[in-house]
Amino acid sequence: MNLYEYGRLIAEQIAESVIQEIPSIKVKYLDSELSSKYDFKEWSFFLLSDVLLDNWQINNVEAEFLKKDERPRRHGKNYYYSIMENIEYPKENFGIYGNQYHSLNDSIALVVYGNNRNIVNSKIKKDKSYLDSLVNNAPKITNVEMEFFEQLASDFKPKLLNILTDNKRYIHSIYKKTGYENEISFEEFFIWWYHFIYTDITNILAKHNELQIPQDGNFYCLIMK
Repeated sequence: MNLYEYGRLIAEQIAESVIQEIPSIKVKYLDSELSSKYDFKEWSFFLLSDVLLDNWQINNVEAEFLKKDERPRRHGKNYYYSIMENIEYPKENFGIYGNQYHSLNDSIALVVYGNNRNIVNSKIKKDKSYLDSLVNNAPKITNVEMEFFEQLASDFKPKLLNILTDNKRYIHSIYKKTGYENEISFEEFFIWWYHFIYTDITNILAKHNELQIPQDGNFYCLIMK
């Protein structure tokens, strides 16, 4: 069973849709304050992967594709759960890209987006000078940039949801074919499979030189609350 292989059909469709949107995204980027300090390529990984597909988009996928307002209730909290084997440590399970926040104080959080965060997280806990170096070199994101990210995700949302909806029958067939139908809900299956799909999309975009994955596999920025 290969969830990447099963998801390739959908990933390629979404990747093509992203590629079609990149010219307009670049125009919007040039109108943002970020463009005065950073070339689009420096932000391409974060914008096209995290913003368009993951952290700024996943709630839309849950609410408007899965039609779920809440994640499953577990131990007093709402979250989806998975157990994944990692055979490529320190890289993350199955190379999936993800977003993590490290709250530094009441007004600043360090964001790490990528698939190579294990060693980084260990160093952050043990080495203050390493954390200081990340903080000093990471670009700062204010409410202005956050609104820009929200708008990018919102603009792409209809295209993403249309592709998922068009493939809903196929998605349900894979849910049954893999055997997860007998173990977990469709929503829990899909939300984790979606992580494989957007990771594959990211890698497809990188192969087409549409985005640049940072050398260490992670993008760092500071969110100013």
